[in-house]
Parts: sequence; C-alpha cells; structure tokens
Amino acid sequence: MIQRIQSLFFLLAALCILALLFVPFWKYDASGSTQFLQALSVDNIGESATPGAISFSENPLHMGFFGLSIVIPLLLLVVIFLFNNRPRQISLGFVALMLSLILILVMVFFSRQGPYGGFTPSEGTVQLGLAFPMVAVVLIWLGIKRVQADEALVKSVDRIR
Repeated sequence: MIQRIQSLFFLLAALCILALLFVPFWKYDASGSTQFLQALSVDNIGESATPGAISFSENPLHMGFFGLSIVIPLLLLVVIFLFNNRPRQISLGFVALMLSLILILVMVFFSRQGPYGGFTPSEGTVQLGLAFPMVAVVLIWLGIKRVQADEALVKSVDRIR
C-alpha cells in the first residue's frame, strides 16, 4: 500500500535529493565575490562577480551530476509504486542507495576541484545542500529495512497457511 511508512521514507529521500537543485552545497570566497556551487550552476555574488550564473551544461561531468539529481528521485517514486512486488522494490531501493552514495562522492569531487572545474584543490565552506544526500541515504536505508520487514512478515504468514 502507498500509505506505509516506507513510502514516506522514500518520498522524503526523493525530496531531499530534489532540494539539491535549489540549495547550494559549497561556497567559495575569492577576491570580493562569492560563488555558490549548486546542482545546476555556479552563482556569482559580489562586486567583482560576472553577471549571471555559469551553467553546468558546458561540462558533461556536471550534466552527470544534474542527471543523478533527477534520476534518483524518479527511481524512488517508482520504488514507492512497486508495493505489490516487494523483492523488486528492495532491489531498486538498493540501486537508489548506491546512486545516492555516488552522488555524494561526485559532490565532494566537485567541491574540491573548484567552482569552475580546475583541478587544483580549492578551499571553501560547506553549505546545507551537502547534508541532503546524506539524509537521503539514511531515509532510503530505513525504507529498505521496512520493506524487508514486510516481506519477512508475508513469508511467515505464508508458512503458517
């Protein structure tokens, strides 16, 4: 059923990943301007900042990061509606969990290489957005455990019959 607690866990995890599109996860302060690194762009703020934002669509790696930010919530929505097929729901939940861990690694990689993709380690400040995928990993794990508990309950009832 859709109104189970694991559905709520999966939905909250999807919302956490979708929040990455709007919340910055890393901030750089350099020479009078501030750059905020988001899933879609690098936003420049300050007097020496260039107008507008630099789009990540220029770099295929950034498009992969954006793609993960979209694919994981869609996969979690599919997992929610697979309540009739619990083994598939568990396996797709683990796929979403692994993709979320990859997303965290990609975020750390991007935050360490600088706001414009240079390969020199850059210093910055952690923002709220970096916590969202970590919370999503915990929520996905809790959802998977609840689905596994439901599957074990169904199997125990089938043994009794």
